[in-house]
Amino acid sequence: MANLYPFRGYRFNPEKSGELDRVVTQPYDKISVSLRQDYQKRSPYNAAHIICNSDYEAAGKRLKEWIAEGALARDDSPCLYVYRQTFQIEKESVERTGVICLVSLEHAEQTVKGHERVLDGPLQDRLQLLKATEMNDGLIFSLFSDTTKRSDRLLDLVTTAAPAVEVRDDFEVTHHVWPIRDKEINAKILQIIDPLTLYIADGHHRFETACTYARQCREKGWRPSAVESFDKRMMALFNMEGTGLRILPTHRAVKGLADFHQRVFLESLKSDFIVEKQSSLEDVRSKLEIETKRLGLVLGQPERFYLLSPLKENLRSLNKLAPSARNLDVNLLHVAILEQFLDIGPKELATQSNVEYHRDPGSVVDRVRSGDCQMGFFLRPTKLSQVRACSEAGVKMPQKSTDFFPKLLTGLVFSRMEIDKENLG
Repeated sequence: MANLYPFRGYRFNPEKSGELDRVVTQPYDKISVSLRQDYQKRSPYNAAHIICNSDYEAAGKRLKEWIAEGALARDDSPCLYVYRQTFQIEKESVERTGVICLVSLEHAEQTVKGHERVLDGPLQDRLQLLKATEMNDGLIFSLFSDTTKRSDRLLDLVTTAAPAVEVRDDFEVTHHVWPIRDKEINAKILQIIDPLTLYIADGHHRFETACTYARQCREKGWRPSAVESFDKRMMALFNMEGTGLRILPTHRAVKGLADFHQRVFLESLKSDFIVEKQSSLEDVRSKLEIETKRLGLVLGQPERFYLLSPLKENLRSLNKLAPSARNLDVNLLHVAILEQFLDIGPKELATQSNVEYHRDPGSVVDRVRSGDCQMGFFLRPTKLSQVRACSEAGVKMPQKSTDFFPKLLTGLVFSRMEIDKENLG
């Protein structure tokens, strides 16, 4: 049982903060330096002033000022918040609807399952910011399985009214939010979702940060003084049985290899792969859509394209992985190629010293064509069933194994912690 709660969220007051499209942002880990600068120029109340601020104390001070000024206003009663995103992908109009609530961190290892490895650098960064702000800012994108879809029907009933929030982001995604103040409706929604296991889609570092901070607060003898406190984390929950979930592939470009020889590398691959030359990136992408485990490869210059099909009997390097991880294309690349043939192992991947990550396959080709990278790999998207299987087995996927699209905006709702810091012991 996940133990979910309505809460009194803080939301931007447009009369003070200005229009919402000037103050909301993508998740912190999707904000480049240039995008951060753009966000911060849009408004003095843009969420990037908080979530992308390495001066943690200044971020905490600014947040308090926003509340004191009324730029952030607290809802007058506990709410669940219905969150709907509408977007287009590959010319298809898509909609997905979830619910924002607080999730208990007690026994979180049993009720909330993750699939991604957590790195210490981002964890420490988010932890310092959390200590300074005592606020849940970004949403953790999580999934549950309600095969009856009763939760979806309840949320749809709420959305017949006009939304309290409507904002369009930089990627042409429209976001709507409806606070639910009706206790009876809230109870019905929670009754359905509360017994279910939650699976993190995006936000592993923020969730681990919340668990670490909760542990540290308890060690200090601090106690929650309201529902909104350190013992819970704000999350957005979506039914994985719905039709609106989309996972995009994240492609890789490799650089910085000493004494690298293309011909030697290609010949070595033939011990474990069928290597077929392709005429273009379009050819590679079309063949990757076929339901067969394959990888695409580009080498330059001039760039040349290949399709890599594994010889199963030779891929002994994958036998060390758990069964749920062996069928992941990302592990086929990381373990059977990067680690085995290029000496790029977990340490190098963690530091990102040799590997770049790109959503756009054309960007990978550009990096190889320019000579800044020595090769690139194209992957199929990870399947939702694979994410669930790894999460349930406690198997961690490599970083950037999943790219759920679109991202959840930061700044739609905040949850400020109320903490009794008196030593009661």
